[in-house]
Amino acid sequence: MLSKCYTSVVICATLLLGTADAQGANWGGFDSIRNIWLAGASIDYIGSGPLSYSTTSNGPNHVNYIVNARGANNVNLNKFAYPGAVTDTRYATPTTVLGFNPIINWNDQITNIANVFTASRLVGNASSRDSLFIFLGSNTGNDILNTYNTTTNQAQTIANLIGTIRTKFAQIYNAGARNFVFLSVLPAELIPRIQNRGPADIAAVASFARNYQTAVNALITELRNNPTYRGQITIFAPDFTQTLRDIKSGAITTGPTAGYLDRSGFCPDALTIGVVVPPNPDFTSPNCRFSARKYLFHDDIHFTSPAHCEYALNTLRSLGVTRTPQQLGCQFA
Repeated sequence: MLSKCYTSVVICATLLLGTADAQGANWGGFDSIRNIWLAGASIDYIGSGPLSYSTTSNGPNHVNYIVNARGANNVNLNKFAYPGAVTDTRYATPTTVLGFNPIINWNDQITNIANVFTASRLVGNASSRDSLFIFLGSNTGNDILNTYNTTTNQAQTIANLIGTIRTKFAQIYNAGARNFVFLSVLPAELIPRIQNRGPADIAAVASFARNYQTAVNALITELRNNPTYRGQITIFAPDFTQTLRDIKSGAITTGPTAGYLDRSGFCPDALTIGVVVPPNPDFTSPNCRFSARKYLFHDDIHFTSPAHCEYALNTLRSLGVTRTPQQLGCQFA
């Protein structure tokens, strides 16, 4: 690293800043985590009981696999993600999801997490050091899908959403949160729902996602450099964008996603209400059930479990964790 400093003072400063941020005072490594706190939307949502996986991924989702990496007996998963959630309904059009009413949106999820985390700390069930907060995945995707064709000022909409994220970060920090994973804004232009709408919509969604991610990156830098937070927080910022594009194009020829037979369409038997709540077509359709694993997309929005394995591996690498798909118990297409 130091040899690069002779080439550019800016590069040196950037590299050293990244190293410092990766080792905040409250980060003891992934193996010290015994509580994961999850906020988001359907791609991050996990059911309970016999549906203790994500029905939208037609199997385990990326959070299930991250838990497997830590060991299910070693970590408590505190689930607050909710299907259809947007970051803030003041700035992004709310979603309607059959079977989920009212939807608990991301800003309210963070309030709920802060309250429960505070209570857990008081009784000794959680601490700043043993807790990892994962968020900003699919709720940002819903912001885009619900708003890209209605907003008259994309830049202002993004600025407003970033303002909410900044405010809620302060709230959860004040509750004692110190270790974070900021999931990247997913490239929503790749999903069948947008691909089927034609070039204009594809371009509009791609632009929104790209600009939103740029704004999130700037916010992460701002938070890391904030005198209140600096040295106390650790923010990991894995970017899944290129990997998902490579899965979609077939450029990844090994691993869980190599066997996909259809990377553009989705399971034809996926029912509107069956996407996230029973009766789910997993149980009735030979095209959709877990053993088929044919489609990259389970429906017109959500990618299936093998892609979620790559999603989890991408996040784990940012945490300095090396695992194989087999060690995570991943489904293979």
